Amino acid sequence: MCGIVGYIGEKQAVPILMKGLAKLEYRGYDSAGIAVISDREIAIHKTTGKLENLARKIKGMTIPGTIGIGHTRWATHGGVTDLNAHPHASCKRDLVVIHNGIIENYQELKEDLLAKGHVFQSETDTEVIAHLIEQEFDTLPTLSTGNPLTEAVRRALSQVEGGYAIVVLHRNRPDTIVAARMHNPLIIGLGKGENLVASDIPALLDYTKVVCDLENGQMAEISKNSVRISNLQGKEQPLVTRTITWDVAQAEKGGYPHFLIKEIHETPAVLRDVLRNKIRRGSINPQPLGLEGLDLRKINKITLLGCGSAAYACLYGKYLLEKWTRITTEVQVGSEFRYHQPIIDGSTLVIALSQSGETADTLASIELAKKAKPMRTIGVINAIGSSMTRQVDQVCLLQAGPEISVASTKAFSSMIVSLALMALHIGKVRGVQTDDSFLSEINRLPELTSKVLEQEHEIARIATYYIHHQDAYYIGRDVNYPSALEGSQKLKELSYIHAEAYPAGELKHGPNAVIYDHFPIICLVPEGHVYKKMISNIQEMKARKASILSFATEGDTRIAAHSDHVVFLPRTSEEISVMVNTLAMQLFAYYVTLYKGYSIDQPRSLQKYFPKPGEITAPPKSIDIDKPRNLAKSVTVE
Repeated sequence: MCGIVGYIGEKQAVPILMKGLAKLEYRGYDSAGIAVISDREIAIHKTTGKLENLARKIKGMTIPGTIGIGHTRWATHGGVTDLNAHPHASCKRDLVVIHNGIIENYQELKEDLLAKGHVFQSETDTEVIAHLIEQEFDTLPTLSTGNPLTEAVRRALSQVEGGYAIVVLHRNRPDTIVAARMHNPLIIGLGKGENLVASDIPALLDYTKVVCDLENGQMAEISKNSVRISNLQGKEQPLVTRTITWDVAQAEKGGYPHFLIKEIHETPAVLRDVLRNKIRRGSINPQPLGLEGLDLRKINKITLLGCGSAAYACLYGKYLLEKWTRITTEVQVGSEFRYHQPIIDGSTLVIALSQSGETADTLASIELAKKAKPMRTIGVINAIGSSMTRQVDQVCLLQAGPEISVASTKAFSSMIVSLALMALHIGKVRGVQTDDSFLSEINRLPELTSKVLEQEHEIARIATYYIHHQDAYYIGRDVNYPSALEGSQKLKELSYIHAEAYPAGELKHGPNAVIYDHFPIICLVPEGHVYKKMISNIQEMKARKASILSFATEGDTRIAAHSDHVVFLPRTSEEISVMVNTLAMQLFAYYVTLYKGYSIDQPRSLQKYFPKPGEITAPPKSIDIDKPRNLAKSVTVE
């Protein structure tokens, strides 16, 4: 999730751009840059690293100008280098572009532009947009009405496939900023004698609270005194505004009380981006999965590596890979991998998962695996430029954007979707998986996960019944056993409840012994081939007077008779049900924690008031759910 800021008005642009970018630092980034129209020339300054590096670079410089753009980059195409940092210029440096998103057909566009004589300075997809606009601007017929820069941007975007939020300056149009949006957020701030544009509201709040949210397929032609909205076909559209009532701290969280719940709500948008990149024209694209150029028929074993939630994603991946490819697949916890003698050879595909790309145990495991010369190592990673991206042979980007909260939510969802796409693609190439219904379901995940979020109030209400317990079990069968593991992980790391997960059939082998009256058992019971067995397991727990919370399929008329509480989730196959169960369990863990009243920045600091079961109250104000005690995003090996 890159940060975007633009300004046009009477004030000097550089301080406003730098301040705005600082307000967006919470989004995470690896480089930063600004561009200002100064004396009919465009001054560009950019560098890798934190914003303070850019501040040092421009300190003492005179960069006059009342129109400019700024950007913090979260790398997706090309490494973390000064040349790959934004803004990007055209050949003649007449125009500059900043961009958030992914241009899916950038390679084809780049080849065409190279053939026409354009010279590229970076490895990014964004630079293609700058050259496309330049091409259109230079060949545009003289317009009797309208702004030629706006028309050139419109024509360039008609050739682009993918998602974007872009902001464009041209040195010959020092009175205009052009912005456009498709799938990635872009917001215009309306001031007096000045206007701004940004990727998120915090960058705007020091100057205005009146904003216009650009919709998909909309463009904005921005001057210091006006904003004109049109669609990609050139039809003018109304300027719809709203007034922000949040303070700056709330705005960083998008109006949510915590980053954790904000990131849970970002899941549908994240999955939309993932699918847009990894599925093209109805088929799985092997390139962004790290599978391109690999003879998938020669794989005889797959080894999955991960720690924490990533290890549970690996276990889910194992189930799907063995079902859909019939390849022997093993899961190895990164912290244990080095302590036995792993069997890896030239026919083994090694896939390592890490949100941060810096998990020390996983990095050590990859290093050990590579000594055995596997067929390929693939890193499923959120943070490009991290150590793991340099260590593996190929990278599959999660595209989840930065996760500020320690507990992984949207990145975990991206992990399991990416593994499912890998399994489907390998299975299809090997002639094992011929059922297209799974891909159709995966394509619907943004819609399905949005439906889960509609259940938030009911999940919050149910959570109040479980806040006084010290223990809990999560149970599931088949692919929902890994899902149960992840659910229990979320509950324990956030709420400090001692939660364990078991395959449902294993409760009779010991865990039953500690069940007491009203012991909470969270059951994953989607309709499918293990449904009847799950009902039998639930009946065993009810016989011991346990309290049953079931996550079940909408339309299931039988489950309520066996449960104390039920959350009904969208109908899917069992294999895909994990992706909706996961989101529901994240919401459950969040609200249990919220109503237990823990201040997570101050361990075991309790609120005096607890809601009554079934009662929804205003959340305690001192809670910081985003930073559980004793946890970190990347854990250093001992």
